[in-house]
Amino acid sequence: MAPEVLSRLRAFAASVDRGAPGRLAGLYAVGSVALGDFRAPISNLDVVAVAEPSWDEPALRAVGAAARILRASGQAPRTACVTWEQLAADPSGLAAPGFVGSAPVPGGELVNAFTWAVLRSAAVCVRGEEYPRLGHGDLREWAGDALSGRWAQWLAGAHLAPLLLRRNIAEPVLEVARLEQIVASGRVVSKLEAGEVTEGAGPPNRQRILKDSVGYRRGARMSMYWGPYERRRHGLQYIEATVAAASAGSLREQG
Repeated sequence: MAPEVLSRLRAFAASVDRGAPGRLAGLYAVGSVALGDFRAPISNLDVVAVAEPSWDEPALRAVGAAARILRASGQAPRTACVTWEQLAADPSGLAAPGFVGSAPVPGGELVNAFTWAVLRSAAVCVRGEEYPRLGHGDLREWAGDALSGRWAQWLAGAHLAPLLLRRNIAEPVLEVARLEQIVASGRVVSKLEAGEVTEGAGPPNRQRILKDSVGYRRGARMSMYWGPYERRRHGLQYIEATVAAASAGSLREQG
């Protein structure tokens, strides 16, 4: 982990301590930091904050106020606020507060089977038990639901959006590639690893958009496309095909 990232995490914990003394019992970095795929300036920080005995309104306000410390390279952090008891439960349907930046997010964007799997296998423990007791969620089911639900909705709006910047296509392509790999294998992977595993398979246009997206994630300044419109078309075609395969249940069969 980069020293600057660890410094931000520790400063976040200290800020919460000042606003809600004795409340923050555990703090874990998940997401790209935990999976070795943190890329400034495109990555954000994802953390799970554990309270003992529970979060109350003053303590949640302290988390929201401290979130600015976690803002890395202008990217809004995501914070899930849970208890030890909630960590030990199945995350599916679990009601827990969270934040994107300092804005409250009902239910918490990080409260899901993927975060629990990262906590089990790769999370960076900043405070608390290094190996907390964790519940089990169905990782493959979560990924399949994300593709056929959230990403199907994303596509509906994406066809009307310009999506001309390379980031606007590369990041969605890699996130969908990650979900595709999770459904097929049941294994936690980073965006970069998913793109690398997937880029050599399938039709030429699929391979090209995945290779370009992997290059973007690695920091390559040159795109494989002369202009944004073909890149946009290939990206949307790949995401459409993957969402359709998830809805039909064929991704798991391929795995």
